[in-house]
Amino acid sequence: MHKIFSRPQFYPKAILMIASAFLIIFSFHGKTSTTSGHFAKRNVESSVAAVPQNGLNTSVNSQMRILEFEKKFCLYKTNCTILQPMIDYSGRHLMAEHFGIAACAILKNFSTVLTSIMCYLYDIASYENVVQDMMQDTWDFRHCGNKNEFFGAGGQRRIEMAKMQSKLNLWRYYVLTREPMERFISGFLDKCVIKAEAKNKTVPTGTSCYGCKGDLACFIKAQYNSFLVATRGGKPGYSMENEHFAPQTWYCQLGSHFSEYRFFHYSHPTTGQMLDELFDEFEALGVPKRMGDYEDLTFLWLPPHPTSPPDYPILDEEHKIAYGIPQIVAAFIGFPVNIGMLIVAIRRTKDLCSTFFYFILAQLCLLNLIQMQSHMVAAVITLVADTGPKFSMLTIPLGYAACFSSDLLRGVISLHRMTLIAFPHRAKDIPKWVFMTILIFDIFLFFFVAIKFYTPQGAAYFSPRQLLFLKFDKIWIFSQITNQIRICCNYISLVAGALSYAVITPLLLFHKRKLKKADYTITIQLFVTFCCSIICFVGWEVVLPWADDSTPTTAVLINFISQLLWVLQCSQEPAVLFIFNKSLRRDLRDTFFGVPLGRMQHLTVSMDTSSRHTSGPNVFQKASAQQHTIQAWKGNTNLKRPSQ
Repeated sequence: MHKIFSRPQFYPKAILMIASAFLIIFSFHGKTSTTSGHFAKRNVESSVAAVPQNGLNTSVNSQMRILEFEKKFCLYKTNCTILQPMIDYSGRHLMAEHFGIAACAILKNFSTVLTSIMCYLYDIASYENVVQDMMQDTWDFRHCGNKNEFFGAGGQRRIEMAKMQSKLNLWRYYVLTREPMERFISGFLDKCVIKAEAKNKTVPTGTSCYGCKGDLACFIKAQYNSFLVATRGGKPGYSMENEHFAPQTWYCQLGSHFSEYRFFHYSHPTTGQMLDELFDEFEALGVPKRMGDYEDLTFLWLPPHPTSPPDYPILDEEHKIAYGIPQIVAAFIGFPVNIGMLIVAIRRTKDLCSTFFYFILAQLCLLNLIQMQSHMVAAVITLVADTGPKFSMLTIPLGYAACFSSDLLRGVISLHRMTLIAFPHRAKDIPKWVFMTILIFDIFLFFFVAIKFYTPQGAAYFSPRQLLFLKFDKIWIFSQITNQIRICCNYISLVAGALSYAVITPLLLFHKRKLKKADYTITIQLFVTFCCSIICFVGWEVVLPWADDSTPTTAVLINFISQLLWVLQCSQEPAVLFIFNKSLRRDLRDTFFGVPLGRMQHLTVSMDTSSRHTSGPNVFQKASAQQHTIQAWKGNTNLKRPSQ
């Protein structure tokens, strides 16, 4: 084989094959990216279409009506006694940036409940753990406090900054409006009548409600005089009365951002209808309908940020058996294959540089076993349960972490194999620290991804009703980084496998001498590994994204196929090596039925050492012959013990 790779007349053909492989791979990748981009664009367009828009014409028409009203009653601006609209007086902005939702809280416009709803969307896990009654989440005791609320023009700028930094394609700003007379009466009764009666006394003069003691005419006149400064271009001072009775257009910079808001009309008799409309809007932005959709994962040492499962029906027993049993069978096949290869790889690890492949293989088999354990748990849960148990949170992150780390190692194996094929003489010059860095980084990646799943931004749990491993929060930047590492490693494994096969195939096919059996073995081994990588790549990167836009039944089936591909990917590397490598099978057999490899190597080294201390060519040949005889005897117990 070594002579095959060193013949220069085959280099042009090999380069041509490499270029062809690159064109095929990257043209395929471009098609996939275009398809994914099409799906993303369609999803955004459908989301936008599902949410009613506020057009600029609404703002223009409103401004024209205001100008006509002023022209009719205010001939001269300086003498106008009508309160001007669209004054930047006050505003309390509420934000839930995970869902791309912002709201303007106008006092006496359902503001207490709106504040509580936005607090829930801001930190779901914390809210459910602390707040027992939404109506008790009032101004003085509100759970989120100043965490997700911002005041005045600075609050508007804060929302704009969050929107620019967010990866979400769709943001919404909401305002709840109320009929002005209804709002005024509600505020007057609440602040100037009910609270005074609760204290069994009238409001003292000089305190709240201007000391009018519940006199409506007195209060209206005093409140109007407080707002009159706005007609002269000034801004009223901040007080309890002004905050609760200021015109609704004075809040949240409506004058400059009117067209960006989506308005909902609130009235006490139609509160339920208004909430249904608001929650339909929220659902279009990715917010679940029911609070119960969120799994309680507070048993972890860090509070998680759970993910809502899709609204799919629970699988019946027939589908449970059809989907669960094959996954268990596939996992049972993968366990002995990976355990056997792990033992053989550990026995063959010596010097890091010369046996780096076996170091990688041992680490890969260990990660594969962790993934097999995760698949077994998922399959068993699917067969016996209808809801995701809490202990699944302890095994799923380890399976995902092992998946990410093993993908990295498969990419390294492909690159290492390609390097040995393309540059057989230079591969041994790679410094030791390069190999050590790769192994340490892979271990770090495993623990990083596993721990990340237990953080508030990364929690997910297994839901057996649709055979899905639920996705973690995509907003967190580290989730994006680790996911991109996984995707890049899959591409590396595929491209490197294609290049390796493209290099070795022409060198074998166009070689003039008779090919040896080992040449065909290596070629077939690379080809089978490459085919497995292509199947997994197409399944994950092309077929699986369709599940997001398909029916629940199709989505379940596609994701089940993905799980089987995952098991295939975990077993294909050691299985292919065992099938096409006779020495690995012999080592595994000797491990369980023969003399330990370490003892045989010790005997070999001892005999080899004794031969060096013996002078004369004839004695050396005799010692060497004894060495091979002892090795053969140790490998076959039917042979007679050689005489010394």
